[in-house]
Amino acid sequence: RAQGRSHFLSLIACAWPSHDPQLMSGGQKSLWEVIGGKDKGGIVVRQGQDVTSPLLERLSTGALIEERALVGDRLHYSLLRGAGPAEGWVSLKLASGKELVVRANSQAVPPPAANGTPGLTTGSPQLLPICRADPVEGRKIRILALHAVPANSNVMKFQVAPLRQLLGKEAEWIIPDAPTPWSPVPGSTNP
Repeated sequence: RAQGRSHFLSLIACAWPSHDPQLMSGGQKSLWEVIGGKDKGGIVVRQGQDVTSPLLERLSTGALIEERALVGDRLHYSLLRGAGPAEGWVSLKLASGKELVVRANSQAVPPPAANGTPGLTTGSPQLLPICRADPVEGRKIRILALHAVPANSNVMKFQVAPLRQLLGKEAEWIIPDAPTPWSPVPGSTNP
């Protein structure tokens, strides 16, 4: 069971990326993955190339970034997936030699089907990053579960109960009620 939970958490942490043109670039872009900063909530991002330029917020471990420029061991990036500044400069490794970002592994996958899901359709394969899904240490995964109409937080709690049980204390659940109450249209037969 522990192995199943670990695998499931990896899938959540690595949710299938959207078929964004930047991600499905056919290999034209150089992609990098943030592997450092697990114990600190990510790696340091600076506004400019110089290591003394102003600090921005941290770039999350596991983030996927696109190379805009590479100068020595400094990388100017644009954020494709993950949390942190939309762009900035990061170091490839620490002075100790520990890597902070690495070139992303990629695999060929079929293009998405018409409904936007990955499918076995005809066409040339496109590049899609493989996520490493190393969990951030010391933090729970946070899940926001929103219900549809007609429902409420109690219905949503019931619907996600198996998932909540599987994740146990490794996840923090946020299940709000909608701010507007729902009432059926008088005479309607469709709930």
